[in-house]
Amino acid sequence: MALQCGMGMSKQEAGSKGGRETVRRYGREWMKELGKRGLRSTANKYFAGSVDECMSYLRKKAAELQIVALADQEGMTCVEVPVLLSPDDDPYFEEKSWQDRVTKSKSQSRKR
Repeated sequence: MALQCGMGMSKQEAGSKGGRETVRRYGREWMKELGKRGLRSTANKYFAGSVDECMSYLRKKAAELQIVALADQEGMTCVEVPVLLSPDDDPYFEEKSWQDRVTKSKSQSRKR
């Protein structure tokens, strides 16, 4: 379901239109450099400067999102989604209580 953004245009359509206009004004090379700077900034902020680790994360995240989108497209209400990113590998994962539960359950199962 697309979110509407006034005048009958969805947010996706508005973003796409704005992106095309930006490319028209500044050109592909400018957009390419902008993307590189954004990637470097993200790598510096979340991956200790490693562009390779950042790209690996982005690929895994994209795969997870494709699986969810496919489930939505097929009208599935319940789907087993493989976890590609563990909480330790996801710099955006902030729910520490879940990480603590997983860590504790692993250490308790080893003691048995």
